[in-house]
Amino acid sequence: MDVAGWGRREPALARPPESFSFDRLRMTVIKKGVDVIALTRLNGHPVMVNSDLIEQLEETPDTVVTLTSGNRMIVRDSMNDIQQKIIDFKRRIYAPER
Repeated sequence: MDVAGWGRREPALARPPESFSFDRLRMTVIKKGVDVIALTRLNGHPVMVNSDLIEQLEETPDTVVTLTSGNRMIVRDSMNDIQQKIIDFKRRIYAPER
């Protein structure tokens, strides 16, 4: 037993199940009207981020996304990819139907 850590262990990184569908998750979120984009963390896990809460993007070889809450996350997506995802998402949501 570790006295300093009181015997606690770091949890193992969970992997998404084989049946996980990023596209299905994305469509579910879009149908509910939430302004989110799909990003990938450095460990390969997908994460959905509210695009309206992104305050800052920074490339310091890795891309750091800073949210309005002050939380930061490091993602695999490049800054240009994230910018394009936000633009595409906003066009899909706010553009007039043809």
